[in-house]
Amino acid sequence: MEGVLLGFHRNKKMKKNYKSLYDPIQISEKLIKKCDFFGQKMSVKHSARKRNQDPEKIKRDHALGKKGECIVYLALKRELKEGQKLSKPDFAVYSVKEKSWDADLFLKTNNKNKKIHVKTQEFFQSKKFGLSWIFQYNNKEGFRGRDVEIFDAKNGSGFIFMVSFNEETNIGKICAICQVKTLLEKKMFKPPLKSSLNGIKKCIYAKDLIKEKIVKKENCKMVKGLFQNI
Repeated sequence: MEGVLLGFHRNKKMKKNYKSLYDPIQISEKLIKKCDFFGQKMSVKHSARKRNQDPEKIKRDHALGKKGECIVYLALKRELKEGQKLSKPDFAVYSVKEKSWDADLFLKTNNKNKKIHVKTQEFFQSKKFGLSWIFQYNNKEGFRGRDVEIFDAKNGSGFIFMVSFNEETNIGKICAICQVKTLLEKKMFKPPLKSSLNGIKKCIYAKDLIKEKIVKKENCKMVKGLFQNI
């Protein structure tokens, strides 16, 4: 269904062992270093502006997010058909005023840009908080701290690709692909388990997506030997 909504069809040239967008992908060491370097640059920028933030956490969070974008990019690239164009992950570092809450990737099909938002959870975090993905709902400082393309755009904007990524193996997989408007209509954005983040963050939990039959349980299952089932 997700492939149909995005305008994909099965490419006959695909490798025989490739099954779907939900197949696991291992990122090359070169790409991992590029993502980590991006995280480092973001850490330097944010640490200079906010001294009370943990620079290592900033680095990890931004690097992880970029690795998730790479997983989605590589997965979608395998499915592109003639006439479609997919933007690449953006590794540029912007100032606060230049910061955009627009989509992470854009898929151009039938002369229309489909917005793709990517959210990534590190695999071992799922052991503490369950398979879930976190969204910026508000900001303590009240400035440019909200996923407006998700929470404020009319009927929601585009698709959200939810990824689980294992930092030890550099392997990730797409666990869920959902239209934003469906998630809003079904009220899938829930409070985070950490009470200190209430009002600032919203979370989507895989168990809720499965319960509401928005995604299939098998798509949220992890690869044996690399991940665990939820």
